Amino acid sequence: MGRYPLRAAARAYMEANRAYLAESTYAERERKLRAIAQRFEDLCKEDPTLEKDPAGWTERELAAILLDWKRRGLSLGTQKKNLGHIQAVLKYLGNGALGKMKATMPHAIPRTQYIRGSSLSENQVTQVLMATESLKG
Repeated sequence: MGRYPLRAAARAYMEANRAYLAESTYAERERKLRAIAQRFEDLCKEDPTLEKDPAGWTERELAAILLDWKRRGLSLGTQKKNLGHIQAVLKYLGNGALGKMKATMPHAIPRTQYIRGSSLSENQVTQVLMATESLKG
């Protein structure tokens, strides 16, 4: 795959899907995958034992990425979106490491939390009831 296997894999994935994506979507995903690849290359410098080729990634490489995102303070939503981009590349390569990680280590996968909206106030409930009583039918 060359000196930068994640960049090459991301490029191949993007080219394979170019016809299915709007130009703006293509540009945004390509930019995000480049940023992810750059950061992973930095992680590989910090820990040279990480597998550089995403086709051979295991839970270890994915955990390193996720822990880096947490350490850098990325929001859960950003982590989830970035993980989706990584998952797409890994699926394209036929690597099921992320699926295995989701099954064996679900606590490590970022999930956004559903935040329930505020309830109606008593005044608002009264207004709704009055409005419905005035309806005929």
